[in-house]
Amino acid sequence: MNNTMISNKINNHAHVWSMGHKLSVALMLTLCLLIPLAQADSNKHDIGTYFPFKGKVVEVDIVENPRKFSFDETPAFEDGSPAYGGEFITQGFIYPKGTLEMGDGVDVNGNPQFPDLVIGTWFCRGWHVGDGAHTQTGPIVITHQIFNFGEKFGAKTIATDGLELADIGESIKRAITGGTGRYKRARGEQVQTLEGLNQFESEQGALIGVRLQMKLKVYQ
Repeated sequence: MNNTMISNKINNHAHVWSMGHKLSVALMLTLCLLIPLAQADSNKHDIGTYFPFKGKVVEVDIVENPRKFSFDETPAFEDGSPAYGGEFITQGFIYPKGTLEMGDGVDVNGNPQFPDLVIGTWFCRGWHVGDGAHTQTGPIVITHQIFNFGEKFGAKTIATDGLELADIGESIKRAITGGTGRYKRARGEQVQTLEGLNQFESEQGALIGVRLQMKLKVYQ
């Protein structure tokens, strides 16, 4: 092997090592930039954190916006409250579990008390059963609920159906019937517990909204 060939091989090895070294440095710089971003993102309310795959139990708090409760005029009791069969629709805010230990979760004007903690919007429609709005114990309504996660409506949702109880602190199971986006094949079980009521005085009189704790086991 002549001196020219030896010199070329040395140069080629040096070039390859140099390129490899540059790639390693570039990779290390990229990781250094990505790690802080990943740590920052972990502090945000990522929807995937609340609804991971593989059937893990997810727990959230729901607070009803009392200004969104709307019901049919009939059938109704003499006091104007819905009787058996009375139809209604309402909505509220979805918070991470434990948020409502800090407060009501909503104000008299229907605004979230903790806007930075809101992870979605909860919709609920259905009919009164039992003794309508006068029900003291047992099923009070039969409903369809939609959990809309994130700011875009319809992109990430979970749908559930079943009964709801008038009893504070007592849980009831409901069916997870489907969803949209990454949850379009969702099935499973919802466990709902009525934690209490919010009551505000307004120009329209007393406004009342429910405070709920939800456990959802979602299968894909």
